[in-house]
Amino acid sequence: MLRRAFLQTASRSTVALPAAASLTALASASMASVFPATSAAAQGRVDSSEAAKAMAYLNQVLATKDAEFGQQQWSLDNDNDRAEGRLMLLNTLAHAMEAWLHADPARPVFKRWHTPEKKLLGDNPDSIYYDAAVSADHSYRIRGNIDGATYTSFTVEVARGEAASGKLGAVINDREFDIADDGSFEIIASVKKPKGAANWLPLAENAISITTRHYYETVDNVSADRLKHIPILIENINDPGPAPRLSEDDIAGRIMRVAHWLNATVFAPSHMRSPHWVSRVKNEFAPLKVDDSNQSIGYAAKDNTYAMTWFDLAPDEALIIRGRWPKCRFANVVLQNMFMQTLDYIGRNISLNRAQAVTDDDGNFEMIVAHQNPGRDNWLDTEGRRHGVIFCRFQLVEGDLQSLDTELVKLSSLA
Repeated sequence: MLRRAFLQTASRSTVALPAAASLTALASASMASVFPATSAAAQGRVDSSEAAKAMAYLNQVLATKDAEFGQQQWSLDNDNDRAEGRLMLLNTLAHAMEAWLHADPARPVFKRWHTPEKKLLGDNPDSIYYDAAVSADHSYRIRGNIDGATYTSFTVEVARGEAASGKLGAVINDREFDIADDGSFEIIASVKKPKGAANWLPLAENAISITTRHYYETVDNVSADRLKHIPILIENINDPGPAPRLSEDDIAGRIMRVAHWLNATVFAPSHMRSPHWVSRVKNEFAPLKVDDSNQSIGYAAKDNTYAMTWFDLAPDEALIIRGRWPKCRFANVVLQNMFMQTLDYIGRNISLNRAQAVTDDDGNFEMIVAHQNPGRDNWLDTEGRRHGVIFCRFQLVEGDLQSLDTELVKLSSLA
């Protein structure tokens, strides 16, 4: 009834519209006829509001990042790679819009970091992540259930600059908080530890967000499961009441937050100093060691030991990776594109965890990175791309960690 009345009112408007006009266009036309004096454009004025300035800055950030894909710092030598860079940029913008445009630290909501379509910052097909914007001005209660996960943790990110995380703050994993027999738990996140709080996650004064990690070392990649949802909730311990209507300055601030987060998150590899676990030589891994280097990297995982190298394979080449699974909570090897986005794990085999890989009795494995199926176990499918990333995670390692050996061979030699 309301819809019919609106359409009848709009049709009586003095503004003529095509028959196929959308409801948005009808609403805009009707509003313009009722409130003609409120239209700045109709009066020839330039919109110099803070929200307009914020939108202009966001557009500038997007344009600058887009232009960089054609410049030397990215070292992209073909149109397809540059197009993938733009896809990564839009994926990152999508997360910024979802997680930061509507973020309210007084009323936080966990937003999922990655899906099979939205990929950024080194996503993982064997894990589901969430993040929520927080502030040291508030105290929070996190409730949930580990739901059979191999590993569950909560990490506080500390701001460095306008928006994005610059380093890690406090971390608490499932070895460090109490879990009921049914898998449920409750954690308090605050600056000061409340009396009687069994599970406490300290918030730094410049805390900006909390990221959750839920790893599943299973035969099927958990991130590919469209029905999977981690039962988890974050809420302000002190009810802030209903959210006030956003002012123009509030909206401008939110747009700027999206722009700042995007600007700080998307940057060329030449703009960063690579950690020791990133190999300087293609098709080879650097020596592995367990240390605390991850704590200085925004959105990294404190409990993980990483290894990363770039693969470079001609059409008739394959890369053999030989190693041994360590004693640890979780481990996997994943193929990513040049922008740290996982390859297609819905339709292809681009990763292997310990439940998926074939090993000998001692836990040794031999994986083959190749453009085509070599007819051997443990094939990692490159999707036919010449360049990409091989990314390894070893979580809560105990004892020795054997380095990974590689051998570049002709694909035909593996038949």
